[in-house]
Amino acid sequence: MFHEIGHTVEAQRPWLGRWAREWSKNKAYSANHPSLQKQVVENMLEGKPRYKLNDMVPFGGYQAQETAWADNYLSPYMGKQYTNDKGYISTEVWTMAMEQFATPDSMAGLYQKHPDLFRAVVGFFDVLP
Repeated sequence: MFHEIGHTVEAQRPWLGRWAREWSKNKAYSANHPSLQKQVVENMLEGKPRYKLNDMVPFGGYQAQETAWADNYLSPYMGKQYTNDKGYISTEVWTMAMEQFATPDSMAGLYQKHPDLFRAVVGFFDVLP
């Protein structure tokens, strides 16, 4: 439920999508990051390489065409970007972050790994009508 609410909030408030794309892009590894040397760059988006999710998460069950930026996100799926025929791009940043608010332990994990994202989620809960 938290995950899908994140998609709805991002779609209804384009500035949140822009913020999430920028946050994700700023964290994404470049093509020469040592942890990715054996992986094939599938394509570039905004100057950052994207990799097949199935390569990053073997047996993850992703579709063959699903790609994502790579970083030390909560999971590789958090680096996924979506486009449509209008050029709109959404992310998995808010969705994955909001999922962490389901339990106190996962909230603490988000705060430890990405305190900036934790504060952003708390902040928009506080300021959105």
